[in-house]
Amino acid sequence: MNNRPISDGLVEELGRVVGCYDGGVWVEVQRQAACGSCSARHGCGSAQLSRLSRKPPLRFSMNTSLNLQRGDQVRLGLKATDIARASLLAYGVPLLLALVGAVIGQLGSGSDIWAGLGFMVGLGAGGVWLRTHHLTPTSRYLPQLLEVVRCAENTTQVAEPFDVTKV
Repeated sequence: MNNRPISDGLVEELGRVVGCYDGGVWVEVQRQAACGSCSARHGCGSAQLSRLSRKPPLRFSMNTSLNLQRGDQVRLGLKATDIARASLLAYGVPLLLALVGAVIGQLGSGSDIWAGLGFMVGLGAGGVWLRTHHLTPTSRYLPQLLEVVRCAENTTQVAEPFDVTKV
């Protein structure tokens, strides 16, 4: 399994450079289910569904001054606290707004139909809020380049310094 939490609060993942442009690269990371590390993965329904629904790799751009080439393998890192915060925002805010909408719909009319409509409106409002305010590509939620492993030469070089306290 490629991703692993390490002691300084980073979650690391291996990626592959799939394209280059002036001042940056396109990196592709294989999506993985958490089931790979679970001891019950052979008898678990989630693991079976994960194998059936293979998703395409995640591709994103990354600015860097390093001279990377297509096919280079890179190690990326993201603070575990930022992952937790993004998850809380992505799931918690829409759910909270959906529940508030349902309560307002129920109290305003006393009807389950209006409560359901309020739930959907609140959920939609939470999604719009996330899209416009918090889940835009900012440096806080983008992985940082930690290390470059050149496949052809089998050499390793460390990327420009990455201070997790300043992210």
